[in-house]
Amino acid sequence: MPRILAVLLVLAVVLWACSEDEAGTTMTIPEKTAVTEALQGQIDEALIEKGAELFMRKKCFSCHKVKGETSLLGPNLADIGARMDVATLEAWIRHPKRMKPGTLMPAFDGGDDQLIALIAWLRTL
Repeated sequence: MPRILAVLLVLAVVLWACSEDEAGTTMTIPEKTAVTEALQGQIDEALIEKGAELFMRKKCFSCHKVKGETSLLGPNLADIGARMDVATLEAWIRHPKRMKPGTLMPAFDGGDDQLIALIAWLRTL
């Protein structure tokens, strides 16, 4: 019984933390940002590896899968690089509640350099 209560408490905290007040605002996706500019042209392998490491360190895998696996919470990210452009990926990662009100996905808490690496890696999927 104490274990169940602990799990419920953790879940409540996660849901509360993920409900930051971004919902209800309209999201306009900017065409050019520092992130979209940085991801023009050739991307080196070190940046892609840094993005993969960041995906693991930020525990994005807890909700998102990247291969043919079933994902319980977030969408499967297989082929996300073909499905979304850089600007849309940036908007989803920076402001998920503006993109889809009610989503449980928290806003990204890293800087542009981390976001560039993460999106570079996501574009390889």
